[in-house]
Amino acid sequence: MIDYTTEQSKDFILTCLIIASGLIDILIGFLINLISNYLTNYLQLNYFNIYSPIISFLLILFASYIIVYKLFDRYIWNKKPMSNLLNIPNLNGKWKGYTETEKYGKKDFNVTIEQTWTKIDMRLKTNQSNSYLISFSFNNSKEHDIFYTYYSEVEQNQEINSHYGTCILDIDENNDMLKGAYFTNGKRKTYGKICLKRIK
Repeated sequence: MIDYTTEQSKDFILTCLIIASGLIDILIGFLINLISNYLTNYLQLNYFNIYSPIISFLLILFASYIIVYKLFDRYIWNKKPMSNLLNIPNLNGKWKGYTETEKYGKKDFNVTIEQTWTKIDMRLKTNQSNSYLISFSFNNSKEHDIFYTYYSEVEQNQEINSHYGTCILDIDENNDMLKGAYFTNGKRKTYGKICLKRIK
């Protein structure tokens, strides 16, 4: 998976995650303190006197931040109302699509997209090639919604060569589709339209 860019800053969300981690840390630290006092005072387990609130606070803060961040990055970011606040399209799923050019005509392909709050992976497979993401960007306020570059690795074939390409897509949320244009470099040097439809 690669990092993708958006027009929104992630600093506010990261600050909120740190605050949430701090609150969890205070709660857990309070519970640990209660337990250690009980064990020390009532069960006479004196070795709990070495308990250090400062070290405990830092360790729990670090652990709770990692857990909160992972949960948010993987699961929470695309659930309402958070998805409305972030305004980042959720592209997770299986897609079917096609490209169409004057030179090669219409070619069908399958795409699997895995996306978190910070990363995305997009694997495109045809009968002759596999494509891998190089860069990906959401551009909500510009003319087009998505820009990405890829590398297509082609199996031994005299007609089509491995190449780099760029796609410019618009999101059709009503029909769960991505539509736009693509361009390739190298010996292939083609351009045409591309269309994807989410199937699950």
